[in-house]
Amino acid sequence: MRNDNLASIPIPPGNTIIEQFEMDSMSKEESAFELNISLEHLNDIIEGNSPITVKIAKKLETLLGLPAIFWLGLEESYQKAINEQSNYNFTIRCGCGCTIRSNHLSIFCPDCGANYNTVVNFCPSKQEDIKKQRLNDK
Repeated sequence: MRNDNLASIPIPPGNTIIEQFEMDSMSKEESAFELNISLEHLNDIIEGNSPITVKIAKKLETLLGLPAIFWLGLEESYQKAINEQSNYNFTIRCGCGCTIRSNHLSIFCPDCGANYNTVVNFCPSKQEDIKKQRLNDK
């Protein structure tokens, strides 16, 4: 029986990652090693504090056998659920050229994988251009 009075709680994709690790009898330490990321980064992904990027999704595909698009879809659904619960409203022009509209302080660009925790962050694909520009301005 459905209870519409219960608030919808966004569930991070990390819950599915943990389930897959358990099904494969893998520890988080082993998984972090296989994914070539730190245990801290893996924990951030699991807890929903760091997004599943395209690069991480491809590594998860290799490690767990589920397609990268599956992981990216979970991340997108999670971000949308979080955004729906927030009172903020931002429009950010990502360095890769896309426009991201969000009502949450943590913004994930699905095109290039940039994670904006504040509006002053820059798209990773354009950071080199920004650094070069700063050097030229000196």
